[in-house]
Amino acid sequence: MSLDKIIQNFEDTLIQLKKLASISNDQKIETKSETEKKSDFDVLKSLLMSEEWPQAAPDFLICEENEQDKIDRAEGIISYLSQDLRDKSFLDFGCGEGHVALNASTSGATKSYGYDILKSGNLNWEEKKESFLLTNDFEKIKENGPYDFVLLYDVLDHAEDTIDVLNKVRQIVDENSKIFVRCHPFSSRHGTHLYRKLNKAYVQLVFTDEELTELGLIGDIKQKTYFPIAENNKWFDSARFKVVSQDGVKTLVEDFFKDNKLVSSRITRDNYNKAFPEHQMSQVFNDYVLQILP
Repeated sequence: MSLDKIIQNFEDTLIQLKKLASISNDQKIETKSETEKKSDFDVLKSLLMSEEWPQAAPDFLICEENEQDKIDRAEGIISYLSQDLRDKSFLDFGCGEGHVALNASTSGATKSYGYDILKSGNLNWEEKKESFLLTNDFEKIKENGPYDFVLLYDVLDHAEDTIDVLNKVRQIVDENSKIFVRCHPFSSRHGTHLYRKLNKAYVQLVFTDEELTELGLIGDIKQKTYFPIAENNKWFDSARFKVVSQDGVKTLVEDFFKDNKLVSSRITRDNYNKAFPEHQMSQVFNDYVLQILP
């Protein structure tokens, strides 16, 4: 074998060895990354089950709702509106079991309807009694519009398509109608309603969807509003509603979420440009009064 051939074979061997070394190092880095990820998840799981992790809501507020609880809650929502419903028409859009619409009908509304895509609860649906009706037939809702007051209470954040919902509302109101909206932001301490399964705050901001599934925590929120007020206003602008007034309910964010480096890094990693989102996390509910634009 010539000297040139020996040298060429030696160089080819070196190239192959470098490739193998590179693959081996990449595998080590990938394995290490997966190990660290699993370790972080294990640490967070242990922390989540400890008393150190703050609650999403006080225990006394979390209970299985009985019929009286639902009636009391409906009365509270009507009071929250601070509107005289006498001789007015009212619609609860996304009414759930219908208790709010029922309360409005006994509060003097000349017409009080509840609309939802699914029938639920013990009240009678599709059975009109004087001024009260629960239905999942939107055509019936349109036929009896426009309504003086329309309520969307904790509806938009759970909708697959918020603009479609708001466009439906546009079909059943006029320029004199008032639309009351309560939004329950994804970024709030109990934004995904997971507290009914595990009463721990902000878990949806700390754990990934895959990790939450592994923990058996699957939320029922569709709109991941990381910047709630800005994103809510985009919905309203897109559907041509003007905000007449905006208010809300806020809470303090515990130091635990800022001081624990692992928890804090999880919260800020993707959506907040590494800045801790205390303002967004403090928003429990955002309330709006809307009217349509021509």
